[in-house]
Amino acid sequence: MLLTDFQKVRFTRPILIDLGGIAKGYAVDRACESLTASGVQSGCVNAGGDLRVFGQHEKSIHLRNPKYPEQLIHAGQLSNGAIATSGIYFTDPDGTLTPRSALITPQTGQPIFMKNSFTVIARTCAVADGLTKALAAEQNPMAEYFQYFNAQALII
Repeated sequence: MLLTDFQKVRFTRPILIDLGGIAKGYAVDRACESLTASGVQSGCVNAGGDLRVFGQHEKSIHLRNPKYPEQLIHAGQLSNGAIATSGIYFTDPDGTLTPRSALITPQTGQPIFMKNSFTVIARTCAVADGLTKALAAEQNPMAEYFQYFNAQALII
């Protein structure tokens, strides 16, 4: 991999990129843009784990308790921003199957089976959604890329 200009990377060999980790967040952002382009001044788009609030609207935010997913934890209010959460607490709800995880450690390619949830608040939902995967992989809510994206991270 070679770094060229600002925000450009050139790879010296073929790679496979999976954008599934930001797809739902990206869709939420596009929905908000469509709403504002249609004249909606304030609103909230919620896609189950990925949420964005825009305009003068303020939304009370609740996160699932990963150890007891039926319980909600009040996390405060959100205005003009986005929040995304990733976790595996619904992959085996009754405990009878082999747990599965869509969260993967990039260094090893192995699934992350931690019972935690990984939440990021950012300006856009695509950024928040993508950073939840980095948070799950690195387990570091103080990583410098959160500052770069002016985002906040929380592990529960």
